[in-house]
Amino acid sequence: MSKAACLLRPLGNRRDRPGQDSGDRPLTTSITTFLTYDTQAEEAATFYTSIFDGMIKETMRYPAKGRKPEGSVLSVTFELFGHTYIALDGGPTFTFSQGFSLLVQVDTQAELDRY
Repeated sequence: MSKAACLLRPLGNRRDRPGQDSGDRPLTTSITTFLTYDTQAEEAATFYTSIFDGMIKETMRYPAKGRKPEGSVLSVTFELFGHTYIALDGGPTFTFSQGFSLLVQVDTQAELDRY
């Protein structure tokens, strides 16, 4: 069984209704698409938001003593048609390819109530 299948298996074997946790509290799920680039994340996000009338929501930059020079782009969060994407400058190890990654976040209402 793949790592991904092992990680998803506990959710798939639940006997309660989809969208509910064992305490019958609603779950909040968000999925964010990650696109990786060598050094072109900011350029790509700017391009996508300009042609699809989207918006850049946040740009994270490397701090002093980071892996790259201070102020270099780490990631750019942007929105297209109501969907959130994150462009990550992961190079030279992780560069642009046909693939992408998904960040799946599941929170129970009890966890959300803490905030």
